[in-house]
Amino acid sequence: MPEDAYMQDMVRKRRKILRITMITAICLTASVWIMLFIFSRVMEPSLARECREVLEQAGIALKIYAGEHGSFPADPVSALGKPLSCPSGPEGEKGYLYLGPLKRNPPEGTLILFDAGDNHTGGRNVLFADGTAQWYGEGTFRMIARRMLHPPFSEEYSDDALALLEGLGLEEGEEPGMGTAQMFGLFLTACALCAAVSWIVTFISMLRYIQIFKYGKKPDVKE
Repeated sequence: MPEDAYMQDMVRKRRKILRITMITAICLTASVWIMLFIFSRVMEPSLARECREVLEQAGIALKIYAGEHGSFPADPVSALGKPLSCPSGPEGEKGYLYLGPLKRNPPEGTLILFDAGDNHTGGRNVLFADGTAQWYGEGTFRMIARRMLHPPFSEEYSDDALALLEGLGLEEGEEPGMGTAQMFGLFLTACALCAAVSWIVTFISMLRYIQIFKYGKKPDVKE
């Protein structure tokens, strides 16, 4: 019957609309992830700078303590008066690893404080015993940390500090693991790619939708 054919045609059209609606919902969800991705990329350099400033202030306090007591403290809280906290580090965690105590004048380039692994994407801020704070990529940091395991630097550290460095897994040729921040960044990148594909599919579907309702006709069915 003509009416039956017309109803079947309308059902097909409604299914097309449903697919378009679902695709649009997916695109909106993906768009939220894109905004989060952009926000994280904009905020990360700012947080890394704040982290380096925290280390610079810590370096000043530690040098003052070393000047007054003849050596760097076993615990940075002794010099700073409070625990250190990285601006982008996981809440409730220390965020930094400390290698004291050290002598008053250790060799130039001696590490004393640095970011824990998951604080930032792609690298770490480090503090040297001379008060210099610097950002390094993960590969460069690992090279510097390996150097601390050999004389003359290793002679400055306690057994606990050397064990802490060895616990980072700094063997030659070992690839750095992927931290939480890196995994989150990779996840957001994947979401951004999915969103781009979804928008293309939505655009094509909308063109098809316009063709159906602008040029579509009630089907001619013979009795």
